[in-house]
Amino acid sequence: MLFPLFPVLLRLALLSLWTAGAVLALRWVLRRGPKGLRMLLWALLALRLLCPAEPASPFSLVRGIPGLPGAAAGAAFSGAGAGGAGAAAPEKSLLRAACGLWALGAAGMAVGSGVRALRLRRRLRAAAPAGDGVWEADCIAVPFVLGTVAPKIYLPSGLDRAQYPFVLAHERAHIARRDQWWKLLAFALLCVYWFAPHLWVCYHLFCGDMELACDERAVRDMDLKQRKAYALALVSLSTRTPAGALGFAAAGVDRRVHSVLQSRRWGPGKLLAALLLSCCAAVSVLTVPLPLSASALPSRPWRIRIRADRQGRCRPPQRS
Repeated sequence: MLFPLFPVLLRLALLSLWTAGAVLALRWVLRRGPKGLRMLLWALLALRLLCPAEPASPFSLVRGIPGLPGAAAGAAFSGAGAGGAGAAAPEKSLLRAACGLWALGAAGMAVGSGVRALRLRRRLRAAAPAGDGVWEADCIAVPFVLGTVAPKIYLPSGLDRAQYPFVLAHERAHIARRDQWWKLLAFALLCVYWFAPHLWVCYHLFCGDMELACDERAVRDMDLKQRKAYALALVSLSTRTPAGALGFAAAGVDRRVHSVLQSRRWGPGKLLAALLLSCCAAVSVLTVPLPLSASALPSRPWRIRIRADRQGRCRPPQRS
């Protein structure tokens, strides 16, 4: 059942190289802009990995991708007839072995993540409710959000009460942005495309951008003094966050502190220019080049092979 799907995934992984490159380039260009824009850029990569359709466009920049569509490749390998079965046997065997390895790796990542989540939930059974969807536990060192449908905020029992407003503002911003769903989708795509090294890098950067965007929303209405207190809370809680959770003190604390203290709002003109640039990038990397039309080819190709002799006169080539 998975065998015809595997060539499609291989092709989408190759196409995602162009999308990932465009996202990383735009991410650098818009590095001083609102962090929420970065999340829109990552949505382009998710769309490329989720949608097997390949619309054609004259503005496409995608090059160097094999021309055989993924679905056709799967059909060719899974349904070869009697005449082509012998010729395609080595290729079919190699593809089946690769498909089995891919399925094993994807299942291993999914099962491993599920086991870690169950262990964390088992540790949190002793957590005590603190009201308004907040729970306190002795077995954790940092605050985080856990859960998808009904997310809960978990705080360490020894957390400084002066840090409560900043921590809760961050964690509630995660819930308001539905970040638990976006991170789940990103990890699911990573499980499916675990064989693509560039997507591991993109997943790491995506998680960092998610925290930056959440910080930006949490400090949106804070003055400079409150932002400094927020940054101090980040530094004091800068440690490892449990896997699968959305933590206040996730990785990249130095960049987050700089972003909290130096964040500025862009005007409508800059935002419009950034959106137009993102739309142009989406058209160029989410489409494939237009196929060469058969009507554009000459009916007799030999007629265009006219050679000029030394006197400047033209004569048709000799036909064999």
